Order: sequence, then C-alpha cells, then structure tokens
Amino acid sequence: MGKIKAGILSPVSGKIGGVVGGKWKDQAYLRSFVIPANPQSAAQTTQRNLFGKCVDFAKPLVGPVFNTYTDKFQPKMSGFNFFVKRNITLFTASPTYPSVKVTEGKLYFPTADTASFGGTPGQILVTWDGGLGSNGREADKVYCIAYNATKKVYGFAQAPVSRVTEEIAVSIAWSQADVIHTWTFAAQYDSNILSLISNSTYDLAVYSI
Repeated sequence: MGKIKAGILSPVSGKIGGVVGGKWKDQAYLRSFVIPANPQSAAQTTQRNLFGKCVDFAKPLVGPVFNTYTDKFQPKMSGFNFFVKRNITLFTASPTYPSVKVTEGKLYFPTADTASFGGTPGQILVTWDGGLGSNGREADKVYCIAYNATKKVYGFAQAPVSRVTEEIAVSIAWSQADVIHTWTFAAQYDSNILSLISNSTYDLAVYSI
C-alpha cells in the first residue's frame, strides 16, 4: 500500500492506484505502475533451468564449503555466488560434473587422484599423490565431498586429513549401480588461520569388489 507522508503535496511512497512513488538521489518522483515483463524466450528458459540446477547442487555446500573455506577469498561476493557464477553453464540436462570447481585457489594440489567404492559399505575412498608442489606443506589439510547423482545425496569426510596421508574416506549412501562424483581440495593455515585453498580435484568413483 502506498503512503502520503504529510499531506497531499508531500512525496508518495509505494503504489497508489495506477502510479508508484519513491525517491531517487533524494528527488521524489511519480511514475505509472507497470507490471514487469516476464519473457519466456528459449534463451531465458535455458538460463533459468541452468540457474535452478546449479543452485540446487550448490545449496548443500553453503555451510560445509562456501561459508567455511571460500567466502574469505571472494571479497566482492559470497563463495556461493562465486560458485554459481563460475559453474552455471555446466548444469545442463546432463551436468558436466568433471568441469565443476567446488573451490578455486592458489594452493597446489595434484590432479592425479583416484576414487573408489566397494571396499567398505557406505564409504568412498579417495587417494592422491602427496607431492607438495611449489607452495604445499605437509601439514596442509585435505577435505573431500562426494555426490551421489543417482540418489541426489551428499557425503562429507568426517574430518580433514594431512596432505601426506594421501587418502581420505567419505561416508555416503550408495548402491552398486549408483554414479558418485567426488571433489577433493586442500587448505593451508598460518597460526590456525586459513590462508590458502586449492582448486578442487574431480574424480568419478569407480565400483570395485
């Protein structure tokens, strides 16, 4: 509901009849009320579908990943918004999961890792080369996320492990026919303060007996 704040000649705030009042740069104005357009072009429909799927994928990562590890490295936006901006085009009808970057950063982490399931029920095991690269440290912590695309559920490692451990287990519900994607990344701390993170490394979990 619109309001006239101090008499008929005072500024109008909100909608009254067919007009809308407000302020812009301290100047009061009135304009005709226009219902916003809602185009349903093929391009807009595609973009909305991409956005919806990307957001659905990212929401469960807000607390465990974005708020905890990536927000501080994105001064102009949240880690969540940065993820959507960088990955939205990948969430087509058949998402390109191998190209998804859950984290992005300057800390070295190897790309040659493996993920497997079948050894322990309800668990994924991810391994990597413990090399330090140009700026890694043995004390760096490694984290892992698993996503069961068949059941649409996530799994997270209960606790990080040191880089030199070269393997981490993630608990997640799975059956033999399920498709499970994993992302692993490293974080470096100085005096217990997060200082660097790595790009995430993707692997498809392969069933083994």
